[in-house]
Amino acid sequence: MSFLEDVVTEFLSVDGGTIAYEVTGATGPLVVLAHGMGDSRPAYRFLTPALVQAGYRVAATDLRGHGESSVGRASYTHTAIAGDLIALVRHLGGPAVLVGHSISGGAVTIAAAKAPELVTALVELAPFTRKQQVKLGDLRVAAHRRGMTALMTTTLLGSAVVLPFLAGVRA
Repeated sequence: MSFLEDVVTEFLSVDGGTIAYEVTGATGPLVVLAHGMGDSRPAYRFLTPALVQAGYRVAATDLRGHGESSVGRASYTHTAIAGDLIALVRHLGGPAVLVGHSISGGAVTIAAAKAPELVTALVELAPFTRKQQVKLGDLRVAAHRRGMTALMTTTLLGSAVVLPFLAGVRA
């Protein structure tokens, strides 16, 4: 029997849609796990048991438009996702540690700024939190030139051309 077999999917109505989530662990501080774009809550299937064993109550959620959460929402921004996370923490009786990967990294930061009383800590995993900017002065650094060349080549010719190039280059 798997550790997560007894976990039941629950749904929270938020902003004209539903957010799917599951809670594992009966007691302890709350940790909310939010996955990245194109993923779903099973992304944390190996982390959840370790957190529960360490004494945490863990809620893994599907972002809007992902997994079992509803689709067709008006917005899929960091701010909209942050609102969903705040609603979930409130619903579960927070405060909580918020863990966000990729787009959720930005969302947990916004959630903490909007509702600091509901957030005890943040964990950002490879966060996608702001618009990236490239300045011409960055090209003075060899590693930036190689990276820019690889990005431009991938954009123009596809990754099959760039991967052999990157395999031979070690920064």
